[in-house]
Amino acid sequence: MVSPLRRYKELYDRKGNMDVYATGSINYSDEELIDMSVLYLLSWCGVFTREEVSVADRLIQKGRHFSQTEKTGADHGSFGIHQGYSPSV
Repeated sequence: MVSPLRRYKELYDRKGNMDVYATGSINYSDEELIDMSVLYLLSWCGVFTREEVSVADRLIQKGRHFSQTEKTGADHGSFGIHQGYSPSV
């Protein structure tokens, strides 16, 4: 899930062989943390989401330098996936 997103892999590779619990010592910038947050969510998008949800596709194409607004929209809106669908009761 990391490799297809070039920026996500770049940030992931910075940890090297470091144990996951020790990664808190890596000094990521605010921009890098925002990128990681958005890319983490994008990494879980399937083919349907990438093809049918333009926001997800646009963010994937952008690839890096996401804004706080884009991050918040991704966190709270789940890329609008729920819009247009109603659960069966």
